[in-house]
Amino acid sequence: MTDPEHRRYVAEALGEARQGLAEGSIPIGSVLVLDGQIVDRGHNRACNAAARHCTRRWTAWRTPVA
Repeated sequence: MTDPEHRRYVAEALGEARQGLAEGSIPIGSVLVLDGQIVDRGHNRACNAAARHCTRRWTAWRTPVA
């Protein structure tokens, strides 16, 4: 991989991280490169109210009562 290629992939991953931050999540982004081509990309997603509700129910179900 050449330096310009590496810089382009890092720039793409940083763009994904910025998108995650803009959506209210922590800024983590990534790209998957195969044979010099970006084949996948992603970033953290912010939790929505439904996910937080499900997490609270799951935690309550798993927490032993003394």
